[in-house]
Amino acid sequence: MSFFDIYVLIAVSTFYALLVGKIDFLMRRGRRVVQLGKGKEGFGKHLERSFWLGMGLLTFFVVMAAFRIPYPGIGEPITLFGGTWSKITGFFLLNAAIVSFSFALAAFRDAFRHQSKKEEKKLAREFPKSYAAYLARTRKWFGPPKKD
Repeated sequence: MSFFDIYVLIAVSTFYALLVGKIDFLMRRGRRVVQLGKGKEGFGKHLERSFWLGMGLLTFFVVMAAFRIPYPGIGEPITLFGGTWSKITGFFLLNAAIVSFSFALAAFRDAFRHQSKKEEKKLAREFPKSYAAYLARTRKWFGPPKKD
């Protein structure tokens, strides 16, 4: 196993640690998180739930390649990086991705629920009747309008 293989495993582990840490942080503050596909129907529900499948497959292939485990049906392992330049490029791209993801998590903190609560209070105060009617016919975040 090369340095780059080990580094990719560390990078994937770091991503998961940041993600799980953020989820834990929000849950301790009483936020409801990781609700992909909840309250949705049709394609949108399946698209959001496919996030976990995609993450699982990505992790599976990274681990298989890092440990040089032969893929079923192929019979030989696939390497993560080919030549020297692709290894160096991949190394810097992984670092950039981890740093960007860390900054995004820090910048958003729990801003989505915090900011929207301020906006909702202001709208309810300024437009009590029309905002209440709007809330009755629309969903909280995404998706089609509520059915009558």
